[in-house]
Amino acid sequence: MGWLSGLFGGHGLRPQTVGPVETRDGRVPEVSELLRAWLEAAFSAGEQAEAREAEALRRLRADPARAVADIMAAYERCPATAYALRWALVYCAGRLQSHVSLPFLVRVLQDPIPPEGSQDIHLFSTVAEETSLRCRAIHGIARMVPQAVEQATANLLDQLSHSSQTVRVTACQVLRELPGRPVPDTDIRRRLPPEEADWVLGIRRVSIQGLMTPIEPRKPAARPRPPGGVSGADLSRFGEQRAPRIGR
Repeated sequence: MGWLSGLFGGHGLRPQTVGPVETRDGRVPEVSELLRAWLEAAFSAGEQAEAREAEALRRLRADPARAVADIMAAYERCPATAYALRWALVYCAGRLQSHVSLPFLVRVLQDPIPPEGSQDIHLFSTVAEETSLRCRAIHGIARMVPQAVEQATANLLDQLSHSSQTVRVTACQVLRELPGRPVPDTDIRRRLPPEEADWVLGIRRVSIQGLMTPIEPRKPAARPRPPGGVSGADLSRFGEQRAPRIGR
C-alpha cells in the first residue's frame, strides 16, 4: 500500500479505500472495489505484479460500462492537483479497450488546460501535468479504433485543432500509426493550423536504434597538453606539468 500513500498523500484521501473523496455536497463516496483492485495491481511491483494487473483488468473489462462509470465518478471528484491518480484513471479507461470509454476520454481532452500554477516550471509544471493527461487520453482513444473505427478516428482528427501544440503533435503521430487504418498526411494537413502544418508533419517517430550513431574506435591518446592548450609542455617524470618558458 506504500504507493497508494504517495498517490493520495496530501489530498485527504484514505489509501485503504482508494478514495473516499470529499464532494461539494459533503458526501464521501468510495471508489469501487474493482477499480481499487486494478489501481493496486497496476502500480505494484514484484514477480506477480503483471499477472495481478491482468486479472484486475479482466474483471473491469467484464463490465466496461460499470468500469467507465466508476472511473468517471472518481475523476470527477478527484482533486485537480492529484495528477498521479488522474493519470491512472485516464490510463485505465484506455486499457479497457471499449468504445464505452470514448465519451470520458474525449471529455478529458475538451477540458481547458488551466493556467500555469507553478512558481518554477523547471522543477514542476502544472501545464505539463495537464498536457500529459490529455496525451494519454489520445493514446487511449487510439485503442478504441478496432471497436469503433469511424468514431475514434473522428475524435482523434478533432484533436488536430486542440489548443495545446503538444496534443496536436501527439494526435498527428497517433493518426499516422493507427493499426490497419493510418490516416494520410493530406487529411491531417487539412486539420492542422496552416502555419504549423509543415513543422508538425515533419516530426517523425524513430526507434532508439535509429538515433544511435556508430562508435568509432578510440584513437591512441596523444601527449597531454597544458590547460592553456599550448603544445610542447615539459612533463617531468613525476607527471608534473611545467609551462614553457617565455622570453621577455
